[in-house]
Formats: sequence, C-alpha cells, structure tokens
Amino acid sequence: MILGLTRTNNYIENLNIGMPYNQSSGVKEWTPIIPNSQLVIYPFGKNTNKWNITIFIKPTEAIVVVIIVTVSILIILGGLIIYYHMKEKEEDRKTED
Repeated sequence: MILGLTRTNNYIENLNIGMPYNQSSGVKEWTPIIPNSQLVIYPFGKNTNKWNITIFIKPTEAIVVVIIVTVSILIILGGLIIYYHMKEKEEDRKTED
C-alpha cells in the first residue's frame, strides 16, 4: 500500500498503522514522523511489538535555500562584527593620543 500525506509543515504527532486479521486487528503507533520522508513498515505477524519502521529522508530543494540563507546571515554578522571592532579600535587610538 502506498499512502501520501502531501507536504506537511510540521511533524506528524501520531502515525497509527493497522492490519485486519480474522476476528481481530493489530494496530501500532509511532511518534513523531519527519515530514517529506518515505516510510516502509514491516508488519511481522499479529504481534505488533515486532513491527518495524524504516524511514528514508528525501532532501528537497529547500536545503539549498537554507544553506544560502545561513551563509548570507553569517557573512552579514561577520561584516558587522569586523566593522564595529575596527570602529572601536579607531576610537581607542584617538583617546590614547
């Protein structure tokens, strides 16, 4: 079975998976689930404690934007620090003379 939730902005708090049997059903719950990832669930029999989940995280185009924004902010902050450091040194030289 393939099921999609499309794009979600937040973590999925509860993921319930159920499998019907003759007179009963097995249900397993996992929390939290990373959005935009692929899950493969292995239901081993009626005992839900043996069920296993494997997660495959698929990086998206957003990672490039995050890296660019992070580097840009670091460069701006570094420039401000250097500017104010040089300005303070210049003021110290003026007070020493």
